[in-house]
Amino acid sequence: MKIWNPVKSCLYRLRKKKDMKDNMAEAVPYLDCCNQPVLKTVKSLYSSNHDSEALRQCQNCKRYWFYRFSEYVSYITDDDLTVWYSSLTEEEAETILNSQDMPDLSFLSNRPSFMKDAEGVKQVHGQPTRPWT
Repeated sequence: MKIWNPVKSCLYRLRKKKDMKDNMAEAVPYLDCCNQPVLKTVKSLYSSNHDSEALRQCQNCKRYWFYRFSEYVSYITDDDLTVWYSSLTEEEAETILNSQDMPDLSFLSNRPSFMKDAEGVKQVHGQPTRPWT
């Protein structure tokens, strides 16, 4: 039986605000597309209370980025929040934009990406295809 936790409840409300924020532009200064990367969600592919995937575009240079967020909830220690960004070509972005179902994103497993977690930002070789499974 789960016991109500006011801190977890507050985090849930903050995640809901994050979902609303997806429609707003967000500065992501560690990306390398231009001097002032500001990204806006163009298409949301998946969203849950703990995970999301979206196609985002820089409002300044127009580069597309694939965004993935994953949260591992721990009732013992701090939750593990991780964000990945991978640069996309125009063709890859168009494929995602025009897809009716979930597109094949397996190419991201070998795409150089930026990863941000509790330890900071680092460049990694690729993104996990489904970090929550």
